[in-house]
Amino acid sequence: MKLPLGLILFLVSILWIVQIIFGLLVRHPDGRPLIPFFNELFVYLQGHNAAFVATIIYGFLVLYLLWCTQKGNYKVGLQIPFIVRLHPMKQNETWMNSYLVNVILLLLGSVAVTQFAAQCFQNYARLTEIYSMFGLQINYMRFYTFLYEKRVFPIALLVVAGLSLIYQVFRCCTRSDHLEEFRRRQEVQRVWGRVNE
Repeated sequence: MKLPLGLILFLVSILWIVQIIFGLLVRHPDGRPLIPFFNELFVYLQGHNAAFVATIIYGFLVLYLLWCTQKGNYKVGLQIPFIVRLHPMKQNETWMNSYLVNVILLLLGSVAVTQFAAQCFQNYARLTEIYSMFGLQINYMRFYTFLYEKRVFPIALLVVAGLSLIYQVFRCCTRSDHLEEFRRRQEVQRVWGRVNE
């Protein structure tokens, strides 16, 4: 079950990367996206009595991006690289304040995902309130104008995705900390089983 699901989610990640590169970063001289694949697909489906299919695909893509944000928060969280992790999420060992800090991070991430989805699918979201807020009002605020003109946020997302891919490829070859923890707990359970007999 994990292999087919992993392959499907890998394909979705590739589709997101293609959408970011050819839909946001690389543009025609007049400002249009080079390949507006998902934008045109959603607009086509909406215009041909299949708006619910466009909504389902759009929702799946955005929920996938939000799930990736949540997974990244659990993996990295508040961390000073190579020094200390602040408020880590560990099963049966997470304190309430750590849980609340991670919920705050996820809420901030959900706003960022919403803004990013409105930016990625501009044609599909063009007449919505969220595009009016994120695509028009925030894009033209003094501080953010330069960042949006130079497309800093999509580039940063691609850089972080590339670095995490490299990290995960090299980390998969090392022994997992989870495996060590699992073996340690088995040993403790075996010892406690002897004591209780």
